[in-house]
Amino acid sequence: MGIFVIIKNSRFHTNRLFFLLSLTTFGWQFSWFILFGFPDLLPVDLVIKIGYSFIIFLPIVYFNFAISFIGAKKEYVAIRIFYVIGLFFIYFLWMTRIFINGHYSNIWGYYPKAGVLHIFYIIFLFFLAGRGSYKTIGKFYNETNLFLKKQLKYVLVAFGLYFLAGIDFAVNYGFEIYPPGFVFISISLMIIAYAIIRHRLMDIEIIIRETAIFAGIFGFSIGLFMLAIIAGEQFLKPYIGDNRWIVPAFSLLLVTLVIRPVEKTIYNVAGRFLFRRKYEYQKTLQDAAEGMSKIRDPKKLLNLIVHIISAKLKLANAAVFLFDSRSSSYVLKASRGDIGDGLISLRSENALIMWLSEKKRPLALDDVLKWMNNFNQRRIPGSLKSDLFQIKDTMSTLHAALSVPCFFRDDLLGVLILGEKKNGDFFSQDDMDLFSALSNEAAIALKNSQLYFEIDRKAFELENLYKREHRLFMHSSVAFAAAIDARDPYTHGHSQRVTNISLVILDFMGAMDEIDKDAFFRHRLQITGVLHDIGKIGVPDDILHKPAQLTPEERKEIEKHPVLGAEIVSHIAGLKDLVGGIRYHHERYDGKGYPEGLKSDEIPLMARIISVADTYDAMTSDRPYRKGLPPLTARDEIQKNASAQFDPYVVAAFLKAFEQGKIE
Repeated sequence: MGIFVIIKNSRFHTNRLFFLLSLTTFGWQFSWFILFGFPDLLPVDLVIKIGYSFIIFLPIVYFNFAISFIGAKKEYVAIRIFYVIGLFFIYFLWMTRIFINGHYSNIWGYYPKAGVLHIFYIIFLFFLAGRGSYKTIGKFYNETNLFLKKQLKYVLVAFGLYFLAGIDFAVNYGFEIYPPGFVFISISLMIIAYAIIRHRLMDIEIIIRETAIFAGIFGFSIGLFMLAIIAGEQFLKPYIGDNRWIVPAFSLLLVTLVIRPVEKTIYNVAGRFLFRRKYEYQKTLQDAAEGMSKIRDPKKLLNLIVHIISAKLKLANAAVFLFDSRSSSYVLKASRGDIGDGLISLRSENALIMWLSEKKRPLALDDVLKWMNNFNQRRIPGSLKSDLFQIKDTMSTLHAALSVPCFFRDDLLGVLILGEKKNGDFFSQDDMDLFSALSNEAAIALKNSQLYFEIDRKAFELENLYKREHRLFMHSSVAFAAAIDARDPYTHGHSQRVTNISLVILDFMGAMDEIDKDAFFRHRLQITGVLHDIGKIGVPDDILHKPAQLTPEERKEIEKHPVLGAEIVSHIAGLKDLVGGIRYHHERYDGKGYPEGLKSDEIPLMARIISVADTYDAMTSDRPYRKGLPPLTARDEIQKNASAQFDPYVVAAFLKAFEQGKIE
């Protein structure tokens, strides 16, 4: 148990002291186990000294633990003095015989014989036990937080029983009794284990089922092994003589054969009696998940989540805060009961939100108060150190006993705010596990609900927008295409061919974020293809109709048409999204194009597609000064200029379409 505590949360000084307390207890009990169970295996006096080394420090570590737990800072100097006294006793234990003076031999094993200094240790022990208990009782009666008060109660009861184990010392003073201290220690540790599991005593989370089963199997196997050895020596000794190895071997075989059935039995018993509440929680979780998955309206879903939690656990209040990207805050969306003085949103920078985002686990107000009361606050994690008071104020304002984060993947989608239970009970570890699982289910259901709701809304908007843009497209494209054809009869049909080739290339490009996230990409590509040369309206007729190669000056003039076309469509509200495709369709992938010399992904995807389609159609079309190239020759030219003039990904799609006969 001490190892669990130190591994799960070693930051707190109290946890480290609990580990030391567990370690000293183990050292004491294991030494006595050797003395009583295997007295002939090791030197008796050496085992006694080892055991008493742990015993000497037991009351000191207990006192230190109690002072740390209740946060009594003024005892720090006294604790140092007590450790020095402990070293004083250790010296006399190992270097003289005035502390332990030999040992007794009883039918149940060996026991240490007290020297003259031993009585002073007994006085020292009960002084520390009394002082520590006195301090703890005072803290108990003055504590106003019910959660901490209940923890203190368990500590007091457990260590009251713990020090009753001092009855073992009676053997040193003339009482011929078997030392029964292990009984009190066993009960004490059971109480501490219960408090850790049910009331988060040491700020840890223990997987109780596996721990309990392992402990049960381990204890049973050791007990069975010992019983078999004792019984075997009694009944088989006349037959085996001095062959003592036969009994341990037989015992080990017996233990090996029966452990598996015992393990299965313990699992069944534990599942039936110890974890009934957890199974009930699993049923609650299953019912909630089924109900949430059927609701598509986010508002109704949030109300259902709050209702399920409030009804199942009988909470005084509950609320859901959901992230709003527009305000970058978590906004109150559903609630039951009183959730505070008008606090309807929490900024992303709020200390509570930041803690939940970082730790990804529920946070109880009782834990916050306990951390604030911890005497060694330097051990508190840095993210909490400066924000504890803000977290406390936020949760107190919201009347929140527990805050549960709801994550969708790694994003904090929302926060469940849960008030106190109406019956005054505390949130157990089972509660924490339920809320964590429920919050994950709720986050998934809520995200799905939002997506369904958004899809329905977008579908309605898209339908209206499509109708409007389609009408605009039809009127605009017909008018502009007619104007282009009237200016340059030699390229009649060029714009429509470029449009068709562009759409075929798009069909072969596969999945791309830029395309998949834009529901209107294909529609806008179609319009851009029709209008990509609209700027030629501003090119002089003598240049546009020249039946020979253009001069450099004439070439510069005609190269203005992408900019002119972009300016024309930029003044039409419904066509502003086409500007990039028209303006940059003569840019090159290597940056040597015009009008701005953009390169690679700087060029809009729509312009990169039209560039390939425009060049292919230009190469395969007849001009007054030359004959059009064969399609295969034009295809090879396109392929050769991939990564130089053209986007290689677009070229790959073009080549696939060409090979399948979609482009002629």
